[in-house]
Amino acid sequence: MWPSRPKLPIDRDELEFQLLANAARSFETFGTGRATGWRSSIQGYLSEQALVTATCIFQRLAGREPAAAAPWLDAHLRGVLRRADKALRREAPDMAAAVAAIDLDAFA
Repeated sequence: MWPSRPKLPIDRDELEFQLLANAARSFETFGTGRATGWRSSIQGYLSEQALVTATCIFQRLAGREPAAAAPWLDAHLRGVLRRADKALRREAPDMAAAVAAIDLDAFA
């Protein structure tokens, strides 16, 4: 069961997909005279450090301590998780507000 969730600017399932996918992807809509839809392109794979940082962000947005994910990480990534958590607490103490303040139109 999820603890109380912060209000997110996008759907939670979409955020999970974006954060936890192991590839940097670009998504866009398209429309022709006959069809409309979505297309994506892969722009490369994310590093282990980027995935661990995304996990830290996800844990904080879900109202959980990032350290709770440590048992599921390889030993060499646990230190990365601690450092990511420390840096994110310093840079974005209110993670939900930081995410809500992102202007998604700037990425269009």
